[in-house]
Amino acid sequence: MAIYVPRTRRRRNLILIGGTGILLGLAVGLVAGRSSAPTVEDRVRSVRTEARAIASQLRVVSLHEEKSAASFTGGGDAGADLALRRTETNLRQLFRRAPWVSSKTAADLTATTAALRAAAPGQAHSDAFGKQVDGLADRIEGAFGG
Repeated sequence: MAIYVPRTRRRRNLILIGGTGILLGLAVGLVAGRSSAPTVEDRVRSVRTEARAIASQLRVVSLHEEKSAASFTGGGDAGADLALRRTETNLRQLFRRAPWVSSKTAADLTATTAALRAAAPGQAHSDAFGKQVDGLADRIEGAFGG
């Protein structure tokens, strides 16, 4: 003998089960999405790591100058120009990801990098240029909190 379940009750049960399934799926998806998303701390750490890498690249320029590397002897300043050009590009990208760095600081660091790049031809092998590059590296680390 079959038990008769009215059509309205079957429809109601189907809607309740479907709605519960949708809500449960949304909740599980939300929890999974939030747990896999990078946290603010992860993003700040990433920006600071990249800022330290930029500063390290600049310190290589001054280290090469101190050691009279082949790229700086004989008037060849291409290494310094390349490093400063890369620094300028990387800084612009990094400023977009670092809202805690003020626009004034960003403009100042970018202008200093451009000025050093303009001064590199003929001066990249001098002690004063190496000290300026080191100073810029220190300022970059300080600006990003590295």
